[in-house]
Amino acid sequence: DEMREALSVMRQYGAKAAKGVMPHKRIDLSRNPRDMFEVFGAYAPSPYMTRTGKPAIEMTKADIQEMLQEGVKEAIAAKNFGFDMLYCGAVHESLAAQFLSPAFNKRTDEYGGSLENRMRFAIEHVRTIRENIGPDFPIVFAVSASHFLKNSFEFEDILALIGEVKDMVDLIHVTAGLDVVPGYFQDDPIIDTSLGLEAWYWVNGKHCQSIFEPPMTNVHWAAKVKEKYPDKLVSVNGSITTPQDAEEIIAKGWADA
Repeated sequence: DEMREALSVMRQYGAKAAKGVMPHKRIDLSRNPRDMFEVFGAYAPSPYMTRTGKPAIEMTKADIQEMLQEGVKEAIAAKNFGFDMLYCGAVHESLAAQFLSPAFNKRTDEYGGSLENRMRFAIEHVRTIRENIGPDFPIVFAVSASHFLKNSFEFEDILALIGEVKDMVDLIHVTAGLDVVPGYFQDDPIIDTSLGLEAWYWVNGKHCQSIFEPPMTNVHWAAKVKEKYPDKLVSVNGSITTPQDAEEIIAKGWADA
């Protein structure tokens, strides 16, 4: 009921609402928002060290197919509930972004290695959703233009991925960065978890970066996406804090929203 009321209020003000349908599979149902980084909640393309000092669980091909089908179920439910569009993509630390990133993906099967293989999970996710919700329901495909992380994907990889999914989606949303947790990788220090969240968690996300960085930090990425794919709608975030800045971005053709 609360969500239906929220949608109603959004529409009264002329807004549209998108529901995220990122692939996920959790064992731990404690509702801890950081469960994805714990051994009991972490599924990943390849094992990495969680903050517990234990590895995440490497996804089998059966796990991959299960997640893709769960994504379809969630997409259909969101459409039937009354959302106006769906939101997915290879963004921040989502599974699709982890599959794309050589820093996370050490697989040797058809989901790892070459760029073609590392893109496969994201492409299959979008394709299965589009096939099941029909051609006319809008899909927003979000990308992190960069992880700002050593050995992760390059912006050129993101452009290639967009080229593979562009005909299945309606809008490309551009952001950057991810949540970085000490212990992701074997050579990272494992911090004493008893010290609490603040002791181990930090963010390099560029969707709302700090005042010590320039505003509109992702606009140049969005402009490059728009230049590469001029027929696609492109949106962008990243400390766009005034109506004047937003109007300039649109007027100069750097993004559409």
